[in-house]
Amino acid sequence: MALELDVAAAMRAITNHSEAFFVIRADVAKAAGAFAARLRSLIAKQIKSSGADLKALQSLQKILGVEAFDIVVNDINDAGIKTLVGKLDKHNAEAKTGTPEWRRRRFRALVNGSVGPKPAPKSAPKAGGVGKSVKPAAPKFLSDPSAGAVRKR
Repeated sequence: MALELDVAAAMRAITNHSEAFFVIRADVAKAAGAFAARLRSLIAKQIKSSGADLKALQSLQKILGVEAFDIVVNDINDAGIKTLVGKLDKHNAEAKTGTPEWRRRRFRALVNGSVGPKPAPKSAPKAGGVGKSVKPAAPKFLSDPSAGAVRKR
């Protein structure tokens, strides 16, 4: 059975005792930078996933912390933020027409709970009444005695 290295524990140990790892210090810093970039892209993938609703995003922000969450949000491109705001705030017309900066502020505000999504606009009642469908009139049949004629055989 192969043993697995606890990468987080190893990185903590190297960081806390960097003087003991003086030979590989530069390589470790480079590897940590690459790992951090990959981790940010994976978290961004989680944020942009189709199953991520407002509650899930608020949970992610709580787990990661506001600062780390904002760093990841900054890595998401403008089109991705536009999609997220459109999904979370469906009935806000400004989500489609707003600037990329407005959308980022709106996304952060939605996730941290300082604003909520705009409610759906109330539609005007239909002319025929609420919930009533108009049924077509029953066709009228001719009541002519010759209409029922049957051929003799």
